[in-house]
Amino acid sequence: MKIKQTTAILAAAAMLLTAAACNNGTETTTTTTAPAANDDAAVTDAAQPTDDAAAPEATNGIAKDKIKVGVIHIGDPADGSGYSYTHDLGIQGMQANLGLNDDQIVRKINISDSDTAATKTAIEECVAEGCNIIFTTSYGYMDTTEALAPRLKEVLGDGTLFLAGAAPKDLEETYRKAGVDDFISVKANCYEILRMLQKKKGMIE
Repeated sequence: MKIKQTTAILAAAAMLLTAAACNNGTETTTTTTAPAANDDAAVTDAAQPTDDAAAPEATNGIAKDKIKVGVIHIGDPADGSGYSYTHDLGIQGMQANLGLNDDQIVRKINISDSDTAATKTAIEECVAEGCNIIFTTSYGYMDTTEALAPRLKEVLGDGTLFLAGAAPKDLEETYRKAGVDDFISVKANCYEILRMLQKKKGMIE
């Protein structure tokens, strides 16, 4: 069965994850997925739609039984609190909402975001295991994800590649040229990102 709603739900999960636990690589000890207080500004900014951008070409989406999600954690969610635990609550919620099996979620834990080789290996292992959606959950993974973006775009095909965290202004163009489609952070225009994904999947015109 094709489920075009998948992308929107996953994108929403990604935004909750990054808003709750990703802020320029600093670690948080929150144990809830509630948005930070300063998210109000981001929500307000996202309220007004814009029609200037051309509608992306619609695609057929991913069959539910073909979805495989890779998650790269800087720590271990089993610790019961903190940054990785908070991220994984969002992953668990996404899995429950989509009705995915445990074998459709691949977790790479205790991957230091200062260890480029370990980060690269974890991403490549997710690709090798068939993941077509990959969350690299720390700001520190950004450079390695950017370097691997062309490879990820090849594997993902019609997929959309997001980076967790706002790109530095002097590097945003570099990341986009490498294949990164957009950035998820508390400054992201959530309305426009979800609208773009829904257009791409043919859910809206």
